[in-house]
Amino acid sequence: MQTTKEAFPHAQSYLIICLTGTLFIFGYNAISSIQRGLGDSVRPLIFVGIACVINIVLDIVFVRNMGMGAAGAAWATVIAQAVSFLISAFYLSRSRFIFDFRPSSFRIEKEKMKMMIRIGIPSSVQSIIVNISFLVMTALVNFVGGTVASAAVGVAGKFNSFAILPAVAMSSSVSAFAAQNIGAGQFDRAKKSLWVGMAIAMGLGTAVFALVQLFPGQIISIFDQNPDTIKSGVEYMRAFSFDYLMVPILFCFNGLIMGAGHTTFTLITGSVSSLFLRIPVALVCGSVLGWGLTGIGLAGPAASLCGVVLAGWFVLSGRWLHNKTGIKQDEALTAEN
Repeated sequence: MQTTKEAFPHAQSYLIICLTGTLFIFGYNAISSIQRGLGDSVRPLIFVGIACVINIVLDIVFVRNMGMGAAGAAWATVIAQAVSFLISAFYLSRSRFIFDFRPSSFRIEKEKMKMMIRIGIPSSVQSIIVNISFLVMTALVNFVGGTVASAAVGVAGKFNSFAILPAVAMSSSVSAFAAQNIGAGQFDRAKKSLWVGMAIAMGLGTAVFALVQLFPGQIISIFDQNPDTIKSGVEYMRAFSFDYLMVPILFCFNGLIMGAGHTTFTLITGSVSSLFLRIPVALVCGSVLGWGLTGIGLAGPAASLCGVVLAGWFVLSGRWLHNKTGIKQDEALTAEN
C-alpha cells in the first residue's frame, strides 16, 4: 500500500492488534442485526454508545497517559468492541428471545444456512471489493502525497465514519422494514419506507455536506493541528464531501434491494462502481491529470453516482418486487389472528 517508512511500524502494530477484535465486531453486528430485525433499534444505539465512551476514555489513558501510541489506540478499540459485544449478548440472552443460548442449541439448520449463504455471500463479496478499492486509493494517496497526505486522508476518514452514519442507519432501517413487509406481501409499505428513510438521510447528508464545504479547516484541526495536514485535508475533503449527497440515496436504494433479497444485484453494482469508476477516476484524476488529493477525493462521489443510477433503475423498474428472501407470511398464524 506504499506505506511510508515512518508510519509502517505504527500501522503494522495497529493492524495486528485490531484484527484480534474481528470476532467481537462480527458478534456485535450479528446481535444488533437481530435486534433491529425485531424492531428494536434503540438498544444497539445504547450499546455502541457505551463502546464509544469506553473507546474515548481508553484512548486518553493508553495514548496520552501511558504513551502507547498507535498500539494503545488499537487496544482501546478492541476492548471497546469486546465490551459492546458482551453487553449486547448478555442482554439478548436475558430477554425473551427465541434462542436460549444453551450449548445444545448451537447447531446448524441446513435450510436456513443455505438461505443465509445465498443472501449473505454476495453482500460479503461486495464489501470485500469495495474495501479493496479503498485500499488501492490509500496506496495512491501514499504514493502521490506521502506521509502528510496520508495523515490528511486518515483524518478525513475518521470524520467520514461519523458523517455517513445517518445514511448507514437509514439503510439498515429500510432493509429490516422492507424485509418484514415484503415477507408479509406489503410491498407498498416497503417502498414507502424507502422514500421516508431517503428523505431523512438526504436532509442530514446535505447538512454535513454544507458543514464540510464551509468549515473544512476547522474540522481537520480538531484531529490534527499540523498546517500541512490541514491544507491537504481541506483539499481532499472539499472534493470527497460531494459523496454525502450521493450516499444517502445509494444506501437507501440498496437497503430496499437487499431487504428483498437481491444481494447479487448489489454485488454487481458495487463491483462496477468500485472497480470501473472509483479506482480509475482516482488514478486518472489524482495522478495522470495531476489533480492530487482533489482528484482522488472526487473518485468517491463518482463511484456513488454510478451506484445511484444503477440501483435507481432497478428499483424504479419494479424488478425489486420479486421476493428472493425466502421469508413468507405464516398463513396459519394470519388466519388465527
